[in-house]
Amino acid sequence: QGVSYADYNRFREETSAVIRTISALDDAVDRSLNKVKALRTAALKSTLPTGAMEPKLVSVENRLHQLKKEMEGSPARNAIGERNPAGMQTFLYIALRGLRSTYGPTPLHRKGLEQARQLATAATASVKSISKDELLALEKELKAANAPYIMGQGIE
Repeated sequence: QGVSYADYNRFREETSAVIRTISALDDAVDRSLNKVKALRTAALKSTLPTGAMEPKLVSVENRLHQLKKEMEGSPARNAIGERNPAGMQTFLYIALRGLRSTYGPTPLHRKGLEQARQLATAATASVKSISKDELLALEKELKAANAPYIMGQGIE
């Protein structure tokens, strides 16, 4: 006998919430990477000495790429079919298998969902720190150096 409908539905709702979190996280990382590109272009047209902003931008960009790798696995490993270490997507996949089973979610599926949730929560904190603190600080530094307007900067 499988799990009750109420348990199955609760697990489905929890899984949907984690999927939304991971989707929002992926979008935030992509937007932050685009912002780094825009900041790099603005830095070239500012009054800052050439390359003065580059180390900071490279540091932020590397951390964002690392977060992307933790979320999706290594693109190089994926290209040649090599296995990636278990990450957010792996654990989410394990949880989703519990929704396709006629038996319902097992303790393994619940554990996979919890691990995906924990990884997503940790990554969300990192992305928020980068996008709300570091990128804004770099943007303010560029504004002070008479850099051109950066798309999405807003009116101040």
